[in-house]
Amino acid sequence: MKFKAKHLMISGTVQGVGFRKFTCRMAKDLSLKGWVRNLKNGQVEAMIQGDDFEFEQMLDLLKQGPPMAKVEDVLVYDIMINDQYDVFEDVEDGEQAWQDS
Repeated sequence: MKFKAKHLMISGTVQGVGFRKFTCRMAKDLSLKGWVRNLKNGQVEAMIQGDDFEFEQMLDLLKQGPPMAKVEDVLVYDIMINDQYDVFEDVEDGEQAWQDS
């Protein structure tokens, strides 16, 4: 079974400024599920599942980021994945962006 999700690639000054912790806190407040991580190229990557209304609220928050962040771009991809997430968590850093296998 496939599940709907949003795959996000966030660019700018988004590492070393509390962006992942901010993302986890906001996602939990909005009852969204998925994960967030840093990539070696300096971007933050997130996979988010939840209702469209809450996702739009989350997207607005991510475009601002925490106080020390400077978000330059947020790319959003609508995708179908094999996993349905139970929580929102900070996961291990990645070499490259997630790819559907």
